[in-house]
Amino acid sequence: MKKTYLLLTLIGVVFFVTTFFASGIVGSYIINDSQIERHIIFTKTPIDTTNISDVDKILYSFKISIYPYLSVLSLFFLSFINFYFYRSNRRSNTLN
Repeated sequence: MKKTYLLLTLIGVVFFVTTFFASGIVGSYIINDSQIERHIIFTKTPIDTTNISDVDKILYSFKISIYPYLSVLSLFFLSFINFYFYRSNRRSNTLN
């Protein structure tokens, strides 16, 4: 049971880290978009490639890719796994 928990947690963490970094890479492509003004919300008015807000990059990556959604799903998966094993451990401890 403990090996299963460790394996599922390791898979979840690796998947989260991979999709999280992929989201950041995709979000940085906002600089290359020809219609950058359409995607900017939080950046101040003189739009330059050096002062684009990180929040705008995150929102842009949510608009054009699936990686941020997979990242959120992997966090839900990790939370579910931890909750499930915590409850099963607590139940087994109260039965003994």
